[in-house]
Amino acid sequence: MRKNNIIRWKLISNRNGFKRCVEGTKQIIRNAVTCARFCVCWSGGKDSTAMCHLVKEMYPDIPIVVQFDDCDWPEKKAYIRTVAEMFGWVIHSAQPLFSVWDKVKDIELKGERITDQTHWITREGFISPLEKKRKEIGCNGAFIGLRIEESRARFLNHAVRGEVYKVANGEWRALPMSYWKTSYVFAYHVANDIPINPCYFNNGYYQPEEIRLSWALPQSSENYYAHLQHIRTYYPKQYAKLREVGKT
Repeated sequence: MRKNNIIRWKLISNRNGFKRCVEGTKQIIRNAVTCARFCVCWSGGKDSTAMCHLVKEMYPDIPIVVQFDDCDWPEKKAYIRTVAEMFGWVIHSAQPLFSVWDKVKDIELKGERITDQTHWITREGFISPLEKKRKEIGCNGAFIGLRIEESRARFLNHAVRGEVYKVANGEWRALPMSYWKTSYVFAYHVANDIPINPCYFNNGYYQPEEIRLSWALPQSSENYYAHLQHIRTYYPKQYAKLREVGKT
């Protein structure tokens, strides 16, 4: 599967539509940096990694902020360190003030969408640490790798606010990857020799383009049990933790 996908992504990277998409993204980035002092929010997922590379190629001095916690996928820290070392990127790491795992133990995972930005765990465990770190390094803007094809909420947010906008607290946000197809994201990785997070291939249930990385937990959706089975197969230690607290 991996070899076939990489060949396909390489072919996509030579298409005019892909090249136009990259050039359009560069213009969004240029527009954004005139508004505020931006940093890149890098999660280690495919979208934010491609965005991070593109921004740093254009503006090497823009800082990178990464959030780590105890519900990360096991590959995240090693992957981020590997890619950062490869390209000479310096990262500023942020952590929540509490154990995300301890909070998750008291939640009915199948019933709550904890990865939504409005959920208090995502807000306090992921978004707030990044905001705090941005202020510490003197940034009032953030590049975020969200794409409109991922969800209706992201489509509507883009329809109302566009790619570059100011939020209620006075900070700026830029979504340079808004129009990218999933295949374009992987094509960018392949065309620029960027390692792909192994989470996208360490999977027997979905194609890489169907996977969205957040926390190493089964997601609240119609595919809950498929997610759980994936964890059981490829991440037995994480599955054992879930069993201990009755989440299986």
